[in-house]
Amino acid sequence: MRSSLRFAWAVLAVPVLLFAWSHAAADPVPGLYISGMDAGDPEPTVWQPNGQMIGEGQVHYAGTRVADHWICEFTIDAKADPWINSVLSITNTTPTTQTYTFTVTLPIFPALPAPTQHGGSMQGGLTNNPNPPNMPAVVATAGAPLYLGMIDGVGVLPIYPDPTSFTAVQDYSSTSIPAVNVLPPTLPSGAVTSTIGIQHKFTLTAGDSATFSSIFVVVPEPATLVLLAMGGFAIARRRRV
Repeated sequence: MRSSLRFAWAVLAVPVLLFAWSHAAADPVPGLYISGMDAGDPEPTVWQPNGQMIGEGQVHYAGTRVADHWICEFTIDAKADPWINSVLSITNTTPTTQTYTFTVTLPIFPALPAPTQHGGSMQGGLTNNPNPPNMPAVVATAGAPLYLGMIDGVGVLPIYPDPTSFTAVQDYSSTSIPAVNVLPPTLPSGAVTSTIGIQHKFTLTAGDSATFSSIFVVVPEPATLVLLAMGGFAIARRRRV
């Protein structure tokens, strides 16, 4: 009888733990930041956009950042429990092809113990702006994947590995970067202690624009939730005793 009751309490504790975990993660964590740089920059441009709460724990960021060699328009939704849904549009404002690295980084709370599971997706587009005219627009990898999902600053999910390129031949024309989905998040990973992020490293021809629409998400492994729930039940039982 006692054994059956223990099992029942452990099972009931799972949804309770899920609620408590998601509620704790609902408080927004300040500090989402974006960094952008090209090969000619001695230091990256890093900025921390102002966000707007649009749901329980979900924050929306939007704006434009202008640097010496690029313009970045961004629309990002994020939640610290944690996931990122990012759209970056980069325009090369120089007369030559540039190599760019743009990264969206999100501090997470609470930390997730190992094991976890992760997944993500990416799609995008390339626009041939006629400046200079009659030149093809090309976006290509630059020694790294076009998309890299990161946990605590370490890449764990590459999409569009090097070498990959896309071309829009005619002035004013566009070409799409087809969607690649690695979802739902089932790929194994370890603990997440501080941040998750999405990195795009690429070359882009003069005057042209590339857009990257990306998602990265990390979740606790189901077995971890069960163990945590059972641990919570054990602590509660000791307190009653």
